[in-house]
Amino acid sequence: MKFIFTAVFLILCSPSWAQHSSTNGYFFSTANVSKHTAASILACTASQNGVIRQVTDALAPTLGVLVAGGGAVTVFVVCNGTNWIVS
Repeated sequence: MKFIFTAVFLILCSPSWAQHSSTNGYFFSTANVSKHTAASILACTASQNGVIRQVTDALAPTLGVLVAGGGAVTVFVVCNGTNWIVS
């Protein structure tokens, strides 16, 4: 039991892991999230629903709103099956 507690503690407290609301509480490593400009990001389709990307040129990003390029803010976006949404 002590081993399980220690392993869970180390995973949850590791700085390379983060909890994200768009993944329903599952953990992901930000090291594997690809970076794109808003113009170069692949189209968001139903097959990519739930995929997370990083946009490096967001303009006035607002949580839960479509990402717009042309700015200087880096944000995470998630595909909702149709559009890339700022998360």
